[in-house]
Amino acid sequence: MKLPADLVPDIASNHTLYRYYAAIREHLEIQSEGKHIRHVAAQAMHQAAQVMENPANLISAAIEILVKEHCELPGFSTLERMARRIRNVVNRGIYQRVADRLTEAEKQSLLRLIAREGTESFTAFNRIKEAPKSATLTHLDEWLSRLTWLQSLGNMHPVVEGSPYVKVKHLAEEARSLYATNLWDVAAPKRLALLVCLIAQAQVSTRDEILQMFTKRMSKLTARAKEELERLREGERATSEHLVEVLSDVLQVTTETQDPASADRQIREVLEREGGAVHLLEQCEQVSAHHGDRYQP
Repeated sequence: MKLPADLVPDIASNHTLYRYYAAIREHLEIQSEGKHIRHVAAQAMHQAAQVMENPANLISAAIEILVKEHCELPGFSTLERMARRIRNVVNRGIYQRVADRLTEAEKQSLLRLIAREGTESFTAFNRIKEAPKSATLTHLDEWLSRLTWLQSLGNMHPVVEGSPYVKVKHLAEEARSLYATNLWDVAAPKRLALLVCLIAQAQVSTRDEILQMFTKRMSKLTARAKEELERLREGERATSEHLVEVLSDVLQVTTETQDPASADRQIREVLEREGGAVHLLEQCEQVSAHHGDRYQP
């Protein structure tokens, strides 16, 4: 504003202070209209809430947009209340969308997972949360049985399709931290969404564990096959050198002998001396079988 450096502001009253505020806002081109600011912040938070869960992240997204739009920042408590309210609105929409995609039979089937049978304290819900021991070949049958059982609960991919992965993951983690009895205390749409996301994530993670198990197993088999191939090649090195010597003798006879009949006779003598044509052919086939990188059975 190009004011003198020695100028002392006179703030004798609140009216003067407000005039200063207005002058600074006008100079910096800052928008201070509360309704507009809340609208900009709400839009930013609503968009961020589609892929974020932590209220602090929603507040950060709103502040970034407010600064970009030259808006005066509201109080932190205002932003915090907005973030929690908008997150709840977005999440309730996700809960309802998931619940609406389920048939009545599917809903009843999911609710049976958290119902106790008789005096049993263990529910099928606990079975979803408790994965088998480490994914090794020893426990392969347990993991395959788990995957078969999870798939029998239904294909949850179409139900969660369109929902942000971070939301599905968060709901699955929340469900995993709860007991079956806790789920009866939440609203029906969220209860179903928690179960669907937990099953969907369990199906994905179980498939990943089995695939990783097979990948590791195949890597070990491949490494062993390559080692065995190299061992066979090393053992057949002397045979290869012997066959090269036989070929060299045959070529030498061919180039030095002009008479075809004599050359044929000498070649036969070379072959007979080295064990016969049949024996040499078997050695060629043996060496050829391990030629290149054909380590697969």
